[in-house]
Amino acid sequence: MEFRILGPVELWSDGRRHAVGRAKERCVLAILAQTPGVPVSMEKLINWVWDGVEPPGARANLHTYVSRLRARLSGIGDEATIETFRPGGYVLRADSTDIDLHRFRNLRRQARAIAASGDDERALELLRGADALVHGRPLADLPGEWADGVRRAIEEEILGATLERVEVELRLGHHTDLVSELLVLVEEHPYNEKLVEHLMKALYRAGRHADALEVYHDASHRLWKELRARPCPELQELQARILRRDRTLLPVPRAQAVVSDPRRTLPDDIRHFIGREEEVRALVEAASPTRPGRPTVIALDGMPGVGKTVLAVHLAHRLAEEYPDGQLYLDLHGLDAEQEATAPAAALDALLRMLGIRGVPRSVEERTALWRAELAGRRVLVVLDNARGRDQVQPLLSAAPGCLTLITSR
Repeated sequence: MEFRILGPVELWSDGRRHAVGRAKERCVLAILAQTPGVPVSMEKLINWVWDGVEPPGARANLHTYVSRLRARLSGIGDEATIETFRPGGYVLRADSTDIDLHRFRNLRRQARAIAASGDDERALELLRGADALVHGRPLADLPGEWADGVRRAIEEEILGATLERVEVELRLGHHTDLVSELLVLVEEHPYNEKLVEHLMKALYRAGRHADALEVYHDASHRLWKELRARPCPELQELQARILRRDRTLLPVPRAQAVVSDPRRTLPDDIRHFIGREEEVRALVEAASPTRPGRPTVIALDGMPGVGKTVLAVHLAHRLAEEYPDGQLYLDLHGLDAEQEATAPAAALDALLRMLGIRGVPRSVEERTALWRAELAGRRVLVVLDNARGRDQVQPLLSAAPGCLTLITSR
């Protein structure tokens, strides 16, 4: 079963669309699908469905809508259910990978990790997969203040993913193919200077220098006329570089491009690491592969700002030669207030691709089995930064005797 909210709110199964009743029923489904597994109180549902004004009989109507949704889900299959949450509210029990918004976010997170490892082709494939999930304006068929607010937020995410894809495509030399798309995007988002920058670069690389300068002129005129603002410094600098025909703006031929080893994804170490000498010495000794009874997992925990990540990365660099088959780093965002924590499935996909694995299976169980099979017989060090808790990291752990996992968490 598939829940779609990146467009009209719909349910799909076996390639068939299943309509969801009236608008308020679709609104309830969309609210619950935004946070699968997380209870939503009756008060919030009523506030969002009826725009902050509770009409007579709202609770009874809400019960009716949920009953109809349960019947619809039951008629399609048994993969998802809506449960009553005490003291009052409902929760959607569904796999987040069956909800297009969450699948979109997972693909975007995976693409970032893969792009950071140097595999732009695979990152582009993932970002195009995220693009394909968008079937129009998010929550396109829902009126009301809640839908308007969520729609704007999701559209910002979609635009952000588009910008990330365009950056990858420019690195891959797809500038000529991007021009027409960027022209449309700039027209739709006339004040987005990053889009203007990408369009100018694409035109310049396609040999259309005058057109690139005209795009700058139009953007500058528009910003001054309508906002009394001047282009950002980045745009001004880009214009100056185009005027002097700066050849460093041209794409690097792929044969000359330097692509980092995807099995070496550690952040840079601090050049002058000061303090914690005793702790580092003890950890290096404990983690040495030649030490009998060496642990395969070391967890570093502490309050925010105490330097957990810096210590873990420094330790990983100190141990790198002991783990020649790979030193992998992955931020799980479990402690990030502004970004959703990385799901185990997405984390496993990113880690497997860092090892050069293609054709990653879909389920968490299959990915876990493949991950552990790949680590068996290898000497790999993995840093899992900003872990939320046991459930997030358990599928990522391996008991392979030649491997070590460093975890940071609060």
